[in-house]
Amino acid sequence: MFQRLLLLGLSLFVLFSVVSAQEVTPEPVPSPTPVREIYTVLGYGDGVFESDLWLASAEETPNRTRATWRSDQVGGVAFADYLHFGDGVTREQFDTLFGTDWFNATLANFAVWREETRCDLGNLRLIQFALQIADTRYSMRYWIEWVNDNRVMTLYVVVPEGFASLLDTYGARLYPDLASCTAVG
Repeated sequence: MFQRLLLLGLSLFVLFSVVSAQEVTPEPVPSPTPVREIYTVLGYGDGVFESDLWLASAEETPNRTRATWRSDQVGGVAFADYLHFGDGVTREQFDTLFGTDWFNATLANFAVWREETRCDLGNLRLIQFALQIADTRYSMRYWIEWVNDNRVMTLYVVVPEGFASLLDTYGARLYPDLASCTAVG
């Protein structure tokens, strides 16, 4: 008799536990966390800059997200600047935004800078520069990409003139359709 009461008690306990468990409202599944822009910007260098040759760093600020790749072996620098435009930006604003004042500030560390060529392909612009600090000459490719209504990516690679052929390699990895202005004629 005691065993029957014990069995009945356990059965009632299990029954009420199941009913109770079914009445509990499940926790909402959290929505996926958006990818931080720092990973988006660093992602531009994935498969482009060899990790044994280039060191990467990045930072986020309210107005932009930046990544830098430096190579002491090459003496080169690559820099991505993901610009935030809260009020919006259009592709047609490139000439106004990225004019002489922009490049005077961006290239201020160079004693001499000269634009060699410029070309556009869709939402992408490439400007090729010749630069100089003291007696060292550099070559630069500077891409400006309209990403969307609120984001523009500027990305450049600068290397000493003796390594200028690397610009073709990195350009083809970064922007295969606009690796150089000679690619578009």
